[in-house]
Amino acid sequence: GDPTEMFVVVEGTPPIRYQWYKDGVAIAGETTSVLKFPALSQADVGRYYVTATNDYGTATSNDAFVRIITAPSNAKIQFLVGTPTF
Repeated sequence: GDPTEMFVVVEGTPPIRYQWYKDGVAIAGETTSVLKFPALSQADVGRYYVTATNDYGTATSNDAFVRIITAPSNAKIQFLVGTPTF
């Protein structure tokens, strides 16, 4: 239920346009370098990647995986998020 985010750092000639994907499907409205999760939940579990496009072409990040790991009640919140990289 905690907020979190993924981000990508891209070098290239502006303007750079972004599109985030979950499980191979474009996420509507997610077209910035940051993908925000206001309250991470089971619905967010999946495989994510982002494309970055400029006038010279398109680059696609590696996959990032979101998993929710149930923690004991006396533990801090634990979750695993992969880092998209080019």
